[in-house]
Amino acid sequence: MRTIIVAAGVLALAASGLTAGQVWHSTFATDYDGVVQFQSAPPSGEDMLAGGVSNGEAMVHVPQLGHRVGGNLYTKAGRALTSQGSWHDLTTSHSALYRFRWTALYEGPQGSIPDEGAYSAVGFVRSGTDWPQQGDMGVLMVNYKRADTGDYLLRPYAMVGAYASGGSAQSYSPFWINLGPDPFSQDFQLVIAYDAVTREQTIGLYNAAGHPIQHAGGGDAVFSQTVAGTNNAQFDYLGWEAYSVETGLDHNITAQDMAVNDLIYFDDPTGAFNALPEPATGLALAVGVALATARRRR
Repeated sequence: MRTIIVAAGVLALAASGLTAGQVWHSTFATDYDGVVQFQSAPPSGEDMLAGGVSNGEAMVHVPQLGHRVGGNLYTKAGRALTSQGSWHDLTTSHSALYRFRWTALYEGPQGSIPDEGAYSAVGFVRSGTDWPQQGDMGVLMVNYKRADTGDYLLRPYAMVGAYASGGSAQSYSPFWINLGPDPFSQDFQLVIAYDAVTREQTIGLYNAAGHPIQHAGGGDAVFSQTVAGTNNAQFDYLGWEAYSVETGLDHNITAQDMAVNDLIYFDDPTGAFNALPEPATGLALAVGVALATARRRR
């Protein structure tokens, strides 16, 4: 990320390998770089990391577990924010950036209810919880494949789950995102951000150049919600979760598989947005401006 600073008419270009607020960056050069599977759901015990790492890509398999069986823990993988059981909550800001391509998506059709498809969760997740969304803050993704066109459709929910009380918040996109018949040859970027001051959670899906993906309604696939003050979600990992819902679909179907190039965690609400590539446009500079910074995309 380059930041252009103007002070007393002097132009300084600051370039750094670290974006402000960055805590860690998994690059998957030779291994999973801190990402582990820290929870498995009996009786399936699906291995989310069986695909290994190759050419700087970490393979992550995210199944849908189907009908929930009481007492099960749900399959989760990710990298600890600091350490397992060291809880982070909604009193502090966070953001994350995923750079990836899909290698597989649910191949089945949409079900009888509008949001029925395959479900999976991506984002800040909690270890050791019974209900899958309990304590999480991230994106609940629902996807299916159209039988008539062969297009893959995705509907993201901005999700924050309360751990003990206060309910959960799920604000879904009013539109589906049409990924087309071949999303597997494209690179994507996913931002998940939370601002503790405004209590606003924002999710956004971008292409490799940093431009927002367009949804079916013609707008940017960037969505926000305000989280209630009673929500006390707690989480200790950044990663993926094999979701479980009563959709009537078979157990252990593939919801989505990813080849991940970068997983980056920030301890502020804007770091992930700032780490997106800037569009190839000029920056107007004005004489006498004390401080100007490159535009941040939100």
